Amino acid sequence: IPPSHSPATTDAAVDLASAFTDDAIASSSQRALMTASEVATTSSLNQGDFMILAGALSWSTYIFRTSSVAKSYSELDLQFSKNVLLAVMYFGWFLTTAVTSLLAAAASASTSLPSLLASGTWMEALAPLWSGWASLPVWVLL
Repeated sequence: IPPSHSPATTDAAVDLASAFTDDAIASSSQRALMTASEVATTSSLNQGDFMILAGALSWSTYIFRTSSVAKSYSELDLQFSKNVLLAVMYFGWFLTTAVTSLLAAAASASTSLPSLLASGTWMEALAPLWSGWASLPVWVLL
């Protein structure tokens, strides 16, 4: 099927481009006069947008690599290995964040880490890691 070059297709492309501009362009006649360089110079892409695009690229690479590796392993063994690896990495992430939070709380209280742990205020230091930790409905859902 040959590509469509109808006005509706052109308008859709311009609408997509204008979604990334800082100011909305009022009329369709102004949109029709907008060049590609104008779209590029009025782009409002920021660091967060690039992080999302990098995450999407990373996820696509992960899917592609997993599908190529999966052909030579049993499904159950591959899923088990993946889950164990993710659990280890998530635990490492949690442990690093928890220790960092506890050390920051000890420094702000001008005390040592063992005395912070002995005083029982360590739970307040870790509470910001997950704001829903004390919510019964959240635990029921889990």
